[in-house]
Amino acid sequence: MVGDLALELTDGMDGSVEIETILRWCRDMLAHPVELLPGVAEAVHELAHRARLIIVTKGDLWHQETKVARS
Repeated sequence: MVGDLALELTDGMDGSVEIETILRWCRDMLAHPVELLPGVAEAVHELAHRARLIIVTKGDLWHQETKVARS
């Protein structure tokens, strides 16, 4: 998936330096700690007492599950 994006961004050219840079950015973003906006934790806690909560995400399942677990 990321490799496909890297090839698209480099127009399929042999841009190994550019591709490595893009892959490094992606790894850095995935490793970055999740930062909740102010008040989000409290709001989720309060809502959980009132209703069933569902998380809907877009993207790779493993990465999304990892983000949820880290948050």
